[in-house]
Amino acid sequence: MRNRLAPIVFSFSALIALLAVVYLVSCGSAGRPDRGACRAAMSAQFDAAIANPDGPEGTKPRACEGISDQDLTQIAGELIEEKMVGVLSSAWPTP
Repeated sequence: MRNRLAPIVFSFSALIALLAVVYLVSCGSAGRPDRGACRAAMSAQFDAAIANPDGPEGTKPRACEGISDQDLTQIAGELIEEKMVGVLSSAWPTP
């Protein structure tokens, strides 16, 4: 009886190990969206829109795939605030 179960137990263990490796590879850090890369892509797109207001409307950058809408809204708000502070500080003379 024990000799018949050994191959089954071994096969089951090998299957579990294989599934664990596949899960770790597919869900590893390489597949996670990079918030910093998304922010950089959005900043570049925003700068291009400021430089050419008549240019084509921007689309969601590839670097932002997988980032939640809430995070995208937060990133956009941060970028707008930074750009506005930069524009306003350069427009106002310093005492």
